Amino acid sequence: MRKTDVQAIVTYIKTTSGCTICGYNSDPTKLDFHHREDTDRKFCIGDFRCSQVGDINKLFDEIDKCIILCRVCHNIWEAGLRRGVL
Repeated sequence: MRKTDVQAIVTYIKTTSGCTICGYNSDPTKLDFHHREDTDRKFCIGDFRCSQVGDINKLFDEIDKCIILCRVCHNIWEAGLRRGVL
């Protein structure tokens, strides 16, 4: 699978799901995959490289461990984690 195919899948997931908190979905470049704290992170979604057909399942498995947050909500979320609020 080509890198552009993986990017298209990731873009589709981001825009159809939108931010889990506020619902923003206008620009997929402003949406992040945030790994839930109770999951075992294998890799960052943005760093994924698909070299074999079966690797796409690894991407979907990792995405299942995430919530999608816009940049603003992601910053607020991370600040809350650092302060112990969330």
